[in-house]
Amino acid sequence: MTMPEQKKAVVPRLRFPEFRDAGPWEYRKLERHLEPYNERVPASGCNLPIYTSSRDGLISQKDYFDGRELINEGEYGVVPPGYFVYRHMSDDATFKFNLNNTGGSIAVSKEYPVFTTHAVVDLFLLFLLNEGEHFKRFAATQRKGGTRTRLYFATLCSCSLPMPSIPEQQKIADCLSSLDELIELEAKKLEALQAHKKGLMQQLFPREGETTPRLRFPEFRDAGPWEVKRLGEIVEIINERAGDKKCTLLSVTAGIGLVSQVEKFGREIAGKQRRNYFILRKNDFAYNKSATKDYPEGYIGLYEGDEIAAVPNSIFVCFRPAQEKVVPRYLRFLFEINVHGRWMRRFITVGARAHGSLNIDNHNLLHIPIPLPATAVSIPEQQKIADCLSSLDELIELQAKQLEALQTHKKGLMQQLFPQEIDL
Repeated sequence: MTMPEQKKAVVPRLRFPEFRDAGPWEYRKLERHLEPYNERVPASGCNLPIYTSSRDGLISQKDYFDGRELINEGEYGVVPPGYFVYRHMSDDATFKFNLNNTGGSIAVSKEYPVFTTHAVVDLFLLFLLNEGEHFKRFAATQRKGGTRTRLYFATLCSCSLPMPSIPEQQKIADCLSSLDELIELEAKKLEALQAHKKGLMQQLFPREGETTPRLRFPEFRDAGPWEVKRLGEIVEIINERAGDKKCTLLSVTAGIGLVSQVEKFGREIAGKQRRNYFILRKNDFAYNKSATKDYPEGYIGLYEGDEIAAVPNSIFVCFRPAQEKVVPRYLRFLFEINVHGRWMRRFITVGARAHGSLNIDNHNLLHIPIPLPATAVSIPEQQKIADCLSSLDELIELQAKQLEALQTHKKGLMQQLFPQEIDL
């Protein structure tokens, strides 16, 4: 042990009953427990599945690169079942170690270090490396002034980490693994709810080229076909400026909608420009027309707060729905379903290209086609659709909070199960 290690003892705040009298954990260099594995296979004719070692786990290259495999020149590294692999370069000094639990050997980039272990519980080591504070501090010391942090296998072996006996390692690994299984189960429930909502929305709104949705509530099944109006027929553009009014400053985030600048950036960023911000009142929309290559339709959000708010006038178009013609939440859900690959994306992209820019102008925005139920039942059917999808959103939000609570619980538990240094 180094001199600082000799002056410190490491004792977790929480221990299983059978280990409470087992004494402090011991610092050990990882070179005592790690053994490199350097098998290679030629890239041409490789018959092993090719994987990427990512922060989300081991992912097949076809999934990671949307159906494509990037064929390396030369050769691949081999990761046998139960062996460790990781990327040795990081942009932020965070490294993710993965265990090959795919059921067979896999091929990875030859640059990824691969290793096996001895005299240590693999799952315990995995938690220690991926989530332990001692290793995070060690990884941070590997920054050498460049844009990337490198952690070669030899450097990894030089790291000293606190470890208990094998039985205590196993107990901790079993506990955290069980919690991970529960978190994974709750995450799958969240994904299932989100997928259900997406599928339901595709049924509740007419598909492109069709005049009625494939799924209607019983009381509207004989109400006749839907009609299409221009956005400009059901909303009015808002040009009211903030001036000296006291209001919350907002921004729009893709997938989230309107959020306060303080929540997003940690502060208000308007400065002297806030006087010219556009005012939003309850049920107003703000559309960020600064489209990008990945989001050619820009971002849109519905403001549902009771106090007045404001958004930057330079990049936002704000509009107020005529509530005798359209239910605000119905319109929000309509934008949500069409923002990823249907008529809205194509309409905005074509309109923007016609003007030589990805930023759509007000004229093209107001010409977006909006499908609405037949006039006689328009508002009641819109409201029914909005209420149904809002209830589903509440379930999704509840499930997301439950998942977040489990993740927070795991983080707190690890802080108790893994030791803090104390002076001897």
